[in-house]
Formats: sequence, C-alpha cells, structure tokens
Amino acid sequence: MSKKIVAAQFDWPSFVYWGDKGIAGVTSKRKPEDLKLYLQRMKDTGIEKVYWRVSFAGPVGYYSKLEYSVRERRSDKRIDPEAGDLMVPEFADVMQYDFLKAGMEFAAELGLEVHPWITPLYEGIHGSNFGGKFAGEHPEFWCKLANGETLEWHPSLAYPEVREHQVAMVEEMVTCYGVKGVHLDFIRMTRSIFDLRDKAQASMMGYDAPLVEAFKNERGKDPAKVGNTNEEWLRFRAERTYTQFLRDLRARFGRELEISVLLGDCGNLGGNLLDWHTWVKEGLVDTLCPVPTVSHNVFSYLDTAHMFKRFVGERVKVLEFIPVCDGGTGPCMNCGPDEWGTPPKPGFVLLDVEFALQRGADGVLFWEADSFEIMDYWDAAAEIARKVHQFGGR
Repeated sequence: MSKKIVAAQFDWPSFVYWGDKGIAGVTSKRKPEDLKLYLQRMKDTGIEKVYWRVSFAGPVGYYSKLEYSVRERRSDKRIDPEAGDLMVPEFADVMQYDFLKAGMEFAAELGLEVHPWITPLYEGIHGSNFGGKFAGEHPEFWCKLANGETLEWHPSLAYPEVREHQVAMVEEMVTCYGVKGVHLDFIRMTRSIFDLRDKAQASMMGYDAPLVEAFKNERGKDPAKVGNTNEEWLRFRAERTYTQFLRDLRARFGRELEISVLLGDCGNLGGNLLDWHTWVKEGLVDTLCPVPTVSHNVFSYLDTAHMFKRFVGERVKVLEFIPVCDGGTGPCMNCGPDEWGTPPKPGFVLLDVEFALQRGADGVLFWEADSFEIMDYWDAAAEIARKVHQFGGR
C-alpha cells in the first residue's frame, strides 16, 4: 500500500494578520520567527506538505522582480480598509519581511515540504489599486467573455505572453527559493466561477482573439455560430488555455517540479475549461485536489476521490478535501453539514476520510491550516492525520 499524504494549504497573511488571536505566545506584530512555532505545531499534528500561499489578486507575497509584492501595494496605505480581508494599513508594517523565504528555511529545518500556492488568474478583485503589475501593463491580454464583456484585470492564458509570464514567475521561485513543486489554484477567479458561466452552466471564458481566430482557421467554424455550449469549441478553449499552460510548465521543468492542481469536483471541462482527463493522459499533473463546488447538506463529498481515482488509477494522486476556515470565502460554497465559520465536526470528517481512503484516496488536503488555532481544530486535525497515516502504514 502506497504512503498516504497529509497536506494543508497555509494562507500565511491570515496568520500574520490575526496576531494575538493565533498561537499563544506570539505577539500581534508577527515576525518571521513566529512562523517556526506554527510550522512546528503543523509538523506535530501530522502534516507533511504545506501549500504556501504566494499570490493575492495580482501582487505576490515574496520579493519578486517580475510582479508587485504585497508590501509594495499595501505600504502606501491607500487601500480602503473596508475593501476586503487584510486591507488595513497596519498590515503593511509586517510586509517588510520575506515570509516565503523564512517559511522555506524553517520548513527545511522541520522536515516539512513547502510548495507555493499560486492563484494565477485571481487578479484585481479589489480594483486597480490592488492589481498586478503585468495585468496593469497589458490590458490587451484581459480575458474576453462570450457576452462580449472584458474581464478586467484577468489575463487570459490564451495569449503566449501570459503563459510565458506565469512560467517565469514559477521559475523565479524555483531559482530564488529552491521550491520543488507548485500548487495551482484554478478555482479562484476574478469573479465566482458560477458568475463566469451561462444559463446552461457552460464557461463563458475563452473568447480571446487568438482562440476565436484559431478556431475559425483550423476548424473552419465560427464560435459565434456554433454556440457557447458546443463541445468542440469548449474542448478547444480548454486545450489552448489551462492545458497549454500545464504543457509549458512541464516543458520548462520536466518531472523535477511537482504539480498539484485545485479544481472543482464536477463541471470542470464544460463549466471551467479544466480538462483534467487530458492532463492525466499527458502526464501534466502529479496531484489533483477536487473541491466541493456545490452545496451539500448531509454528506458533502459525494465520493469525490473515488470518482477521480476510477479514471486516474495510480498515474496521479487524489486528495480528499477537508475545509477548515474562519469565514465564508474561498473555493467552495459550503463546508458540509455546518454553517460557514464552523468547521465540519471531527466525527463526520473521520468517517468521510476513512471512506475516501478505502475507495482509493491518496490522502487529505486541509483548507486552511492557518485556521486551526482560531477554529480550535488542532486536536481534530491530529486525529484525522493519524487516521490517514495508519491507513498508509506509516
């Protein structure tokens, strides 16, 4: 039986911002050394792999020569405090530090593996004051929708220049920080993924000039005439955007870079242009992390891991998603039987995890470990991690 994985997303700005609401003994003005205490506790809980958030609606949470860093965009204190989470001037005080560098160093000491958690198309959600450098300089690459609308601050992967920029961002982290893998979040968008679909739940994205012209020239068909739900047109858009981006990553880094992807549990191709079947066939990903994207009442995961494992077999790992978060934002609409702000009960999750492991899941993914302290979930997380490790024969 193969070794099972216990992974966790870590939104370190939340950790920094919470200050004295977090781990005992850490001051409200967090510094890099405070991370070590939290990472140690994550290690003691049984977590082995940390998906470390590095991109925030354009700017990035490390020192980059290619993009604005969060500290540059927030240090001027012009951001509206009511615009969203972390939009308070005091936050700029801690942005003088390179938390990714510190996290990588502490994780190496503790034997944890850190992969940058990247949201490549999560741009401009707080408007132009918080948009990315590349997106701001190249509005000609902003995504076009089926209804003729331009999705502002949202560069389209249909353009080679956008993909080249995204690959260069990864290369910068590989070169400067020594990362061995990346966690690509394809759920977070400038808008909700549901707002980017038509009434038939087909994605409205991908009406960019390169795609429209290529479809006309190569297939002899006009997207405006075949319609948004046409399967050939949907697959064409998927191949020339996300799939091509993953091909570019593999071409640049080969198998040396581990690639995990956060995607929906259903409706990925038609609704989101995410053709994970092709990714698996071509060896473009190593791990899939399907997220519940519909509202469930009793059993929230609907055998998701098994549905994916039936197709991928041993070619790709599939992690069961466990939502532990402090509020109603993020990739899924519902956390299971409880309301937002209340994590799923440990007994419920243990049953779900055991069932998922029996049906082929390769481990679990906690969303997000930075919430464990404030949500009082350390003991529950440790119990869940023990279940996973016991099943995997650790």
